Amino acid sequence: MHTAAYAARLHGNRDAPTTSHMPQDGSVKLTDGGNVAADLIISGGGVAVKYNVYLSENAVKLQFRSTDRGRGELAARLLKLTGVSAEVKRKGDGVGWYVRASTVVLASAREELRKALAVIIKTALARGWTPERRSDGWRSWKGE
Repeated sequence: MHTAAYAARLHGNRDAPTTSHMPQDGSVKLTDGGNVAADLIISGGGVAVKYNVYLSENAVKLQFRSTDRGRGELAARLLKLTGVSAEVKRKGDGVGWYVRASTVVLASAREELRKALAVIIKTALARGWTPERRSDGWRSWKGE
């Protein structure tokens, strides 16, 4: 459904993950429900996890879903290395696992991750996918 990754190299800790920054046309999508969606890949230590980023109302939401708890634990760990407090949780139906983070938590992330999220927001704004009544919260994003 989504096609591209956003990236920035996370410096400092040698164990810190890297997110890929490859803004391309078509990488940020408008969903049928009118929300903006994009993929964000965070990798480190030879492994990579693809997260879905959604912009809805005034929120920036990042999530990962899987039926494999181990992948969920990995997704949470990679987010922690970027400075985002995240825990893997069991879905309500008990069939899968998820990790979620939203605007306030993401705002505390390392600068490179905030910048990657800002690219998604700027792309959505440039494409006119964010009517004034919905985009005020996104414009105040501190990812720059």
